[in-house]
Amino acid sequence: MTDFLEAGAEVVIYKQNKRGSDVPPYAIAVAGTAFWIDCCETPEDATVLAHSLGLNVVEVRR
Repeated sequence: MTDFLEAGAEVVIYKQNKRGSDVPPYAIAVAGTAFWIDCCETPEDATVLAHSLGLNVVEVRR
């Protein structure tokens, strides 16, 4: 993950489907991969977190 953060990776934010778990509904994932960085309660929270980590949000899927 350090490499992605240091490189300022491009990420997408999308509604994930881990139903029945305690994982928040919106995932931050490295674009073009299945590698997710974190999850948040709202797409807005996910965007703020991604930017605070120096990541470039290229798409938000609601």
